[in-house]
Amino acid sequence: METAASGSDMNINHRIQDVWTKLKETQKVAMQFRAQWLESVARHKAVAEGQEDSSKVLSQMVTKPHTQQMHQKLSGIMKGAHGGLDYIEVPTAEWYYSLDKGKLS
Repeated sequence: METAASGSDMNINHRIQDVWTKLKETQKVAMQFRAQWLESVARHKAVAEGQEDSSKVLSQMVTKPHTQQMHQKLSGIMKGAHGGLDYIEVPTAEWYYSLDKGKLS
C-alpha cells in the first residue's frame, strides 16, 4: 500500500512542478505582450496629444513592470521565506513573569 501512495504522491508532485513551470512561462509571455501593448498605447497617446517623441514616457511605461519584478524578487531574497505557523505556545500555569529578566520564564 505504501508504494501506491508514494507513487501517487510522486505523480502529484510531478504534475504540480509541470504546472508551476507552465505558469512561469506564461507569465514571461504575458510580460512581453504587456510591453508591446504599452508601446502601442504610448504611440497612440503621443499622436493624440500632438507629441512627436514619446520615447521617455514609453521607456518608463515599459521598464516599470521589469523594475517591479526585480524589486519583488529582491524583497523575497532579503526577507526570506515566509510560511504559516507550525505551532502556537499557549501559556500554562507553569509559566511566570520574571521581574528580573523582564519576560515570561
